[in-house]
Amino acid sequence: MLVRIHRIKGIGLLHDVDARSHSLKKASFIYADNGRGKSTLASIFRSCSVNKPELIINRRTIDGNNAPEVDFQFNNGQRSTFQNGVWSQEHSELLVFDSDFVEQNVYAGGQVTSDQRKNLLQFALGESAVNAQRVYDQADEDTKAAAANVRDIISQLSAFHRGLTLSQFQALEEVTDIDSQINALNEKIVEAQNIDLIQAKASPKLLIKPNLKTDSIFEIFENSLDNIDLAAEEQVKAFIDSHSKPGYEKWISDGVAYGEQNCPFCDQSLEGLDLINAYRSYFNQDYNKLKSDVAKLEVAISTACSESIIETLKSSFTTASAVIDGWQEHIDIQPPVFDESKARQLLLEIKGLLTKLRQQKETQLLESIGEDTDKQQIDTYWQELLSVVDTCNETITKAREAIVGYKTNLASVNIENLRQQIQSLELCRTRYSPDSVRMLSELQDAQEEERNSKRDKAGLIQ
Repeated sequence: MLVRIHRIKGIGLLHDVDARSHSLKKASFIYADNGRGKSTLASIFRSCSVNKPELIINRRTIDGNNAPEVDFQFNNGQRSTFQNGVWSQEHSELLVFDSDFVEQNVYAGGQVTSDQRKNLLQFALGESAVNAQRVYDQADEDTKAAAANVRDIISQLSAFHRGLTLSQFQALEEVTDIDSQINALNEKIVEAQNIDLIQAKASPKLLIKPNLKTDSIFEIFENSLDNIDLAAEEQVKAFIDSHSKPGYEKWISDGVAYGEQNCPFCDQSLEGLDLINAYRSYFNQDYNKLKSDVAKLEVAISTACSESIIETLKSSFTTASAVIDGWQEHIDIQPPVFDESKARQLLLEIKGLLTKLRQQKETQLLESIGEDTDKQQIDTYWQELLSVVDTCNETITKAREAIVGYKTNLASVNIENLRQQIQSLELCRTRYSPDSVRMLSELQDAQEEERNSKRDKAGLIQ
């Protein structure tokens, strides 16, 4: 029971009231003219009863110097004060029946609202009204419990969906390969962090196409002597043909080159012999030069068809393959292929054909050796060998283009964006974890229960 009003300050017309000298009885009568503060006093009582500071704050004395302040004394020495916009203690036993009560609880006008019906239940008179109030209170408690359960589950779920609203978290789609996607994104982050080292990595080099130098060889093949003495040539050839031995002409030519005056077998003088004079005319300086050039053909062919051609290509291929293999940790690149055995076989075919022509030239020294078909065949072999190199270079070129594209894309990678993608994937993992699925199901049930409770409660005041 309120027994004394000690002080009221800064509230409406009651800007500084001291009523300590007046005690309140079981029935006390307060009267005054209009505009003296009776409604203000009723609002103060209501504010204390329902703990609504705004009822006082909204009535603060206009242009007043005092902050709103109230000091009530209840029986048993209890005090309830209002300072700094809050009550120290509410007293629900203070019941105020004023115009606000009538507006909120009593039929007035063309309809009775659901809020008025609800408030009338609190102002219950009679057994039926009291029972209705009890049923309503139970429905209200059920609604509050359902709402509290929803809030509790939502609070627990807040630990699962950090950075997202609950509805956004619920709408996340399930991802089946989360781990592989996260691993790929982490690899990209590592690569982006090491961008300078990756940009400095070498790219594979193309195989350099070799050249086949056979022009000088064919010049010797095609060289013939037209200034040989015809009589001497006829006599020497007739003698050589009479013996029909391979290499016989070369054997005689080598002997003439010694320039001996006597026979090396019987030591008789060779002067004045017609055949010897024919030898000396036939095997002249031009003949010896041609013979010397032909003797060098074997070395020239070996050089033109050297194994070093294949070895150089193989070495370049091995280096390019190693460089490409070093990029496989960053991007998937098709490794190049160099058909070494085919290249070697084609080079052997060229060397074999040139060797065959050389041997023919050695036996037919004065004749032009080699046809256009021979040159065409050698060129065909050589072009096939170059196509082996081209095939390898095509793969290396694609690898170079892939590496350039990768370096370009790497320079534009946003690490923070990659981390956000990982965070989103982690949230997807959490969204479909057993605990999260269970709690979301519980939330759905709790929300359904809350809706039902509110519907049942609303039905009581229709």
